[in-house]
Amino acid sequence: MDAALFVQKGKTGVGMVLRNVAREFMVACALVMEGCLPVREAEAIGVLEALSWIYSLGLDKVIIETDAKAVVDSFSVYEEDGSEFGSIISCYKTLLRSGVD
Repeated sequence: MDAALFVQKGKTGVGMVLRNVAREFMVACALVMEGCLPVREAEAIGVLEALSWIYSLGLDKVIIETDAKAVVDSFSVYEEDGSEFGSIISCYKTLLRSGVD
């Protein structure tokens, strides 16, 4: 999963690739959103969208790869964060608790 900002076009993109256990390509998904989000929020939304996609496919026991250290680090933070980033993180923690491994 990775996010990209298209500042001149005022858009944010998210790309995801699904691979099997042998790391072979299976399917890809790309989303484009209106507005140019801050990088941290774009990456967090990308993880949330990846989780939603995985959940909709009925998959479990997945590994999400991302280069977004702030998003990865947020998994180990237990305090509430009232920012937009914190709200996105709260959403994907809730989704994970609902059954996506």
